[in-house]
Amino acid sequence: INSGVWLARNSPWTAWFLDELWAQQQLVTGPFSFHYEQRAFHYLFQTKIWFHRGTGLLPYPHAASVRAHARIVNQCVFNSLFAWYVPGDFLLHFAGLKGAFKCALFWSFYESISVPSKLPPLPNPAGAADALPEERKPGGPSREWGRCW
Repeated sequence: INSGVWLARNSPWTAWFLDELWAQQQLVTGPFSFHYEQRAFHYLFQTKIWFHRGTGLLPYPHAASVRAHARIVNQCVFNSLFAWYVPGDFLLHFAGLKGAFKCALFWSFYESISVPSKLPPLPNPAGAADALPEERKPGGPSREWGRCW
């Protein structure tokens, strides 16, 4: 789970969920995995990775309700990383890119958004595709699930 990009319906349940996230003061400091609000998300959802890392906390008693009201979707549905971006994705995230390359890439995409058919081709550094698992190579499985984790 990553709380960097998420969508919520304005409802009483969502208001309760946000209050619960905010109320997790026991997660502010300590030797926990993840940072900041990520800790609260993993705790409230009682994710497998949270459970297996042994936090020493009692399980969150309303985790079943949280999971019943939420859907965790593939990363590319909301937050496509550059390596897996295809025109039409909701959001392109330049995570990990730095400096002049990130700036040039950003402006290239920014200038092309008024004419979607003119999106720049994605660079393909020599050998980059060879390092990807088979399902993530160009022409791999469906774009919703195959090209992202």
